[in-house]
Amino acid sequence: MNDIAMGDKNLVSLFDGKCPDCGGDSFLRGPEGGLNTNIECASCGARFNFCPRCAVLPGGYAERI
Repeated sequence: MNDIAMGDKNLVSLFDGKCPDCGGDSFLRGPEGGLNTNIECASCGARFNFCPRCAVLPGGYAERI
């Protein structure tokens, strides 16, 4: 499944572990709450609020922060 249930549809590469801006595959974890985690690309510094696909939110969630 390559669709995001909610959030920015241009960020689908996050679900493959890739930064949508630079293609980097290493992320730093930030604050977490509920199912969401703030992540930052270790290569370019882009920041996202990310929720992986799960039973509660099958399409996942991603947005820029």
